[in-house]
Amino acid sequence: GDVLVSKVVVLVIDGARHAWVREDAGARALAFTRALGRSRRIDDDDGVGGTDDAKGCGKMFKFVADAPTTTQQRLKGILTGGLPTFIDVSASFGGAALDEDNVVAQLLARGKRMAFSGDDTWGELFDLNVTFAVDASPFESFDVKDTTTVDAGVRRRMRDMLRRPDDWDVLIGHMLGADHVGHTYGATTDEMEDKLRENDQDVRDIVETLRADARFAETLFFVFGDHGMTDHGDHGGGTADETESFLLVYHPWASKCTESGKMPDETMPQVDFAPTLASLVGVPIPYGNLGTVNEKIFNIAHGGKPRDDDAFTAYSHAVFSNAEQIWNYINTYGDAERSSPFRAEDETRLRDVMHRMTRESNPTRKLTHALEFMKMTADIARAQWAEFGLWRMTIGFVALVGAVSANAFAAYALTYDDGDNAHTSTTLMKTTKDEANNEDYTIVATVGVVLVALASVSRLSNSYVVEERSMSQFLFATYVVALGIRAATFTRARIAQVSVHTILALFANVAMFKLGTNWIKSDASVSRDAGLGFAFVGCAGCLAFAYMSHRFVARRFPRTTPAVILVILAWFAVAARCVEVLVLGGDGFVAARMCYGASASAAFAAFAHAPSKAPDVDTDTIVRRCALFVVVIVPTLTMLAGPALGVIYFGLMVITYGSTAALALGGDPSVATVRLRCRGLETTLATGAWLASTVVFFGGGHACSFDGLHFAAAFTGFKTFHFYVMGALLACETWSADILLAACAPMISAILYRGDKTQSTPSSVVVRVAQKITLVRTVPVLCSVLCAAAHRRHLMVWAIFAPKFVYDAIGSTVADVCAMTLVIFATRTPQASARAKVKAK
Repeated sequence: GDVLVSKVVVLVIDGARHAWVREDAGARALAFTRALGRSRRIDDDDGVGGTDDAKGCGKMFKFVADAPTTTQQRLKGILTGGLPTFIDVSASFGGAALDEDNVVAQLLARGKRMAFSGDDTWGELFDLNVTFAVDASPFESFDVKDTTTVDAGVRRRMRDMLRRPDDWDVLIGHMLGADHVGHTYGATTDEMEDKLRENDQDVRDIVETLRADARFAETLFFVFGDHGMTDHGDHGGGTADETESFLLVYHPWASKCTESGKMPDETMPQVDFAPTLASLVGVPIPYGNLGTVNEKIFNIAHGGKPRDDDAFTAYSHAVFSNAEQIWNYINTYGDAERSSPFRAEDETRLRDVMHRMTRESNPTRKLTHALEFMKMTADIARAQWAEFGLWRMTIGFVALVGAVSANAFAAYALTYDDGDNAHTSTTLMKTTKDEANNEDYTIVATVGVVLVALASVSRLSNSYVVEERSMSQFLFATYVVALGIRAATFTRARIAQVSVHTILALFANVAMFKLGTNWIKSDASVSRDAGLGFAFVGCAGCLAFAYMSHRFVARRFPRTTPAVILVILAWFAVAARCVEVLVLGGDGFVAARMCYGASASAAFAAFAHAPSKAPDVDTDTIVRRCALFVVVIVPTLTMLAGPALGVIYFGLMVITYGSTAALALGGDPSVATVRLRCRGLETTLATGAWLASTVVFFGGGHACSFDGLHFAAAFTGFKTFHFYVMGALLACETWSADILLAACAPMISAILYRGDKTQSTPSSVVVRVAQKITLVRTVPVLCSVLCAAAHRRHLMVWAIFAPKFVYDAIGSTVADVCAMTLVIFATRTPQASARAKVKAK
């Protein structure tokens, strides 16, 4: 096609919100950038003006992304003009190359010389040395606490390349400072204000360079964000703050400008960028593009032409080519798949509009038909465009149903040996000494099952998923009240204990809600005065946890003393990190690694050098092993949760789980007698444990969306990015509630066994309770899978249902692996005694 611009300069400000350039929001930090998009001219004297002889023309757009709003997914959409398909988590955090046709590949194929500097995510999409042969300078992108290195590197490389305009045709810079400041401090902080002023100066410097050199007379300058961010600095979801960024288009040498600076910012989908840029530089539009050439940008670019060409004719030709490209693509797509992704009525409508365009002779009406066709195609595609393997989805869902059914059968229908007679879990309900009490537990267990079922089927509603934090608090509070009433009815003499545990559980429920909604995701955002208070609470909490480790583990199980001493050292390291980060302003790397080392040494000392000498696995052995696991992992999990709120979070977690278990056992674990041990009680424990775990999950400031991930936790103790290490740390921090539950469940199960002569070993109770907890946890996951499949064409599938499915699937996997490991570890029999048992038989 016709070439309207000979050079293109692109500056990506990662995470730039549209609110930052809105005049009604102030736009103080990006004042110059805002002025470029508002003023018809840029005056030579002060940079912002409107004199008749001034040159240049710019326009600001609201640049709207499609969820998910992760950097790699957004770059793919911007460069290909395509819409997102299913969320590929690995592709969002270090994934595959961009194999689809894209505008960068078209530029390279047409011999355009390109240079790049900035976010190394581009290196995952392209072979940088081949694609950007003029200059390729990627910088590490995952260190969210580094807010200066990438920007400084991009600034240096772009300044150098702008001095040599004859060496390149396309210059790209991708700054990460604003995104990292958002993750570290938040989007509305003074640190962000300073960073935006710095980026505003970067824009000014580039504009001044472009306007000072006549070799940039046919150059177009783009400044945009790949996505926005929430007030907390997160992104990944589909809220307006996350999807709305800005796009500034500026021609430094435009001799005429038809755009009015007083009009509000027009909305431009990100998918329109690829066809617009391709048309401007005269290369083919990417094959899979679904975007539309933007007329306003076309006019700005045309304003820089020295001769008086017909802008309307040039734009019309570009739009007709754009429409033909989309028509060819959707027809080829349908032929390749042997069926069109559109419904029959949609195909008919599109074909009619396309035929009207091809038959129309009037240029204006023909242009109208072409734009109507492309808009209709994009609207239908957003609702329908995704390729799903329904057969594979069906097989996977049926397999999951089979696994859940097998788990239910194992938990409730398999026989076990009591030494004299065989019983099933079902008949166990009728073998208790107090049938009336057993019926009471059946009732409260039924309440729990109903609440779990409600939480599961409610996943069909996007409103429930969005408000799941509040709903989980309500469901848990309802169950706590039911448990309290049941425990008070059964143990009238212990009404005071029951009341205390009920009040504690309800208090922890409310506190978790407040903590989660006001979570401090970045230590750097804590003021010095607040840091002193948080550091004091953190140190006091660490000392309290260290004392409890000694009091309840080392003194009760003397052989665990060496391991507990190392655990106490780990707690001191956590306390030292609290002071260093919150008071002294350090990074806490040394203290964090001391905690890792002490915890790892404690694990080795506890599990490798303290084997059980008992001929069989008794109750005390199970409790000791699980208690050791808990005291070993809690310092690390607390540290990962952050020095500001980590200790408070784990304190509330202990209260939540402890009070729930105590209420299920009648208000006091020490009164658990044989008449309480029945299927109803085990189901009560399982449902209560899952409901409590959901409250604890949201209490840690998490959410079932990609902006709910606490990326800063992955860098605790590390400066450079290591994929597997960071992934493991992030998983431990995100699903710490399930990890701790996996450790506590065998201990509670062992308490159920005490004094119960109907069980041959405590291992049978431990395994059965673990199976019931796994079953209760898997049923909601099954519903999430069903909901994601049923809503695969839903408007909010990428923003709500797919992330929820991903969270539930990964969380369930982490929890099941931990539960399986803990059950095997807690119930394993020493090899010597196992051989003795075989000989005896």
